[in-house]
Amino acid sequence: MKQMTGWWDADLSPHLELSTPTGESFEPIVDSGFNGALMLPITIIKKLRWEKRGTIQNTLADGSTLKAETFAGEILWFGVPIRILVQSTDHNEGLLGTELFQ
Repeated sequence: MKQMTGWWDADLSPHLELSTPTGESFEPIVDSGFNGALMLPITIIKKLRWEKRGTIQNTLADGSTLKAETFAGEILWFGVPIRILVQSTDHNEGLLGTELFQ
């Protein structure tokens, strides 16, 4: 099994380096409070030209709700290509959620 590379930022948030089968890479924050697979900035998703699938409604920790567009994407997970549902965000940081660790 291939190892993955990670790091901690100045706020002590853990990041994990992910890549696509075509060689693009990004370093989302590992967020145990996010139960989806992956959330990425819409600018990255558009660059990757992933196919839009619909929308999803998320409930945040404060009880508020937020809609996000979803896209079909493919990443390398420990060296193995997998297809996942990726949520979009307008923020600059992506999130890596618990769905990928199950």
